[in-house]
Order: sequence, then C-alpha cells, then structure tokens
Amino acid sequence: MSVDNWGICPKCMAIQEKKKEELRKKMDLSYGKISAEEYHELFLEITKPINIKSTLRENYDIWIDEEGKFEIVYLASCNSCGFKFDFTECQQIF
Repeated sequence: MSVDNWGICPKCMAIQEKKKEELRKKMDLSYGKISAEEYHELFLEITKPINIKSTLRENYDIWIDEEGKFEIVYLASCNSCGFKFDFTECQQIF
C-alpha cells in the first residue's frame, strides 16, 4: 500500500472551526468594551476563510483476489493533530 492521497484532516478542520467560534464569542462579549479598531480586527479575523494544509495522509487499496475475496483497506492519519482512522472490509463474493 502506498500514499494515494493527501487531504484536509477533519479533526484539524474542527479545531480551527472551534477556535473561530471562540473568537466570535469573544467578539460578541467585547462589543462596546473595546475600541472600534480592536473590534474590527476581531471581525476581520473571524471572516477570514479557514485555510489549512493537506495534512491527512490517506492510503487505500481495493481488490478482488483469484479466490473470490473482495477486500477494502483504508488508512488515514494526520501528523499535525494525531488523528487516525482505519477501515477494513472483506467479503467472499462467490
């Protein structure tokens, strides 16, 4: 099995979305308590799109062997946040 794809890690994305939500709450609580410039800076930070690197390494194989066994093997891992997922399914098709 070799590296077949690099994608966006769902855990890294969730972490970034949570940070953005916490910043939005901070902005809401700060209304009228901080300067207009500081408030505007928070607003600009919140409205930036989430831009994360493709850190999710995906490896997978799908095959049928000569004995009629169908198998799927999928592995995913992220070195950035430690997310890991694996899936294997095997069926005798005849």
